[in-house]
Amino acid sequence: MKTKRHVIFYTAIIALMAVMAGCTKKQSDNTSLVLPMPKEPSHDIFAAKAHMGVNYGPFHFNGQNPGTQVPLSQIQADLTLIAKNFNFIRTYTVSNGLDQVIPEAASRGIEVAVGIHCYTNDATRTKADIDLAVSRASVNPIAVTALVVGNETNLNGPNYVADGTVAGYMEYAKQKLNAAGLTSVSVTSCITGTGGLPNGMGDSRGCPMIMQKCLSLNGQGDRVIFMTIYPYYGQKYNSQNNPSGLAGNMQWSHDNGMAQAEAQGIDVVIGEIGWPSGGNDPSMENVNNQRIHFTATLNWINGQNIYNKSYNTLWFSMFDEPWKTAEPFGIGPHWGLYAANGATTPKFAIPPLN
Repeated sequence: MKTKRHVIFYTAIIALMAVMAGCTKKQSDNTSLVLPMPKEPSHDIFAAKAHMGVNYGPFHFNGQNPGTQVPLSQIQADLTLIAKNFNFIRTYTVSNGLDQVIPEAASRGIEVAVGIHCYTNDATRTKADIDLAVSRASVNPIAVTALVVGNETNLNGPNYVADGTVAGYMEYAKQKLNAAGLTSVSVTSCITGTGGLPNGMGDSRGCPMIMQKCLSLNGQGDRVIFMTIYPYYGQKYNSQNNPSGLAGNMQWSHDNGMAQAEAQGIDVVIGEIGWPSGGNDPSMENVNNQRIHFTATLNWINGQNIYNKSYNTLWFSMFDEPWKTAEPFGIGPHWGLYAANGATTPKFAIPPLN
């Protein structure tokens, strides 16, 4: 059973505020003001104190791509690097040997939101991956905090999977978890940021059945939906270049996706956010802008926002991935905090996360 850190957090804050109130004196020309602390997520599936985790894409050597069997030695080296700064991660699949991430993460004190890839028109393969994830989780129950069934399946394109189909996979995952006694593991999905709207927006379709399953399949404190949110794209398409100025982009994302989930009693985990260090415009896509955006994002998710609320978030991504050559603007291979092909030093010094 997971420990809910917000209970401990608020107990400490109440005690601290009481001490501060007793020590604060009203001056004749000034009234001291104690600002409210940011609200913690109501549904907090991570025990980690920090709000920032990282997405783990393992195909970060030349010649690797989805379908490549990832050796255990590489997973071990990757997670050792991750553990230097992060306490929770998200994966995208358990195939290609990536089910081995779960026990290796457990041995390093890393929590895992385990990704399940939804194969187009292949229920047998998708359910087999769910079975494998549950099997691994049953041996390492403390490490697995959620099964994230599907990644941006509501986006039109070759990886689109119907809303009802993904909801059915989520139901299947919950049945398997319950049968294994893993009742505290959340079942959720990762959708595009505007997928929270009833009919979606642009290339993103609405997915009300996925949203409903995030609510109905989970108990109080575990109801979350992962959403991908990228201020970078908002600025790129609007000819802006301000990596520290994400507040306006985040407010737009809140009003056009996040708010609809929160209105249903589902907390949003920002499933992906990031800034590429390379692309077709070196003045915009560079390491310094990536560093600035990471720090600005960290401040925002820790509660320095108009909502006075903290958001659990996963930075995209831990490593550059050379195989991602199909993304626009040439940015696909350049999202990582670490360069590809075995880099052991980050592109910039990663600041304290809380």
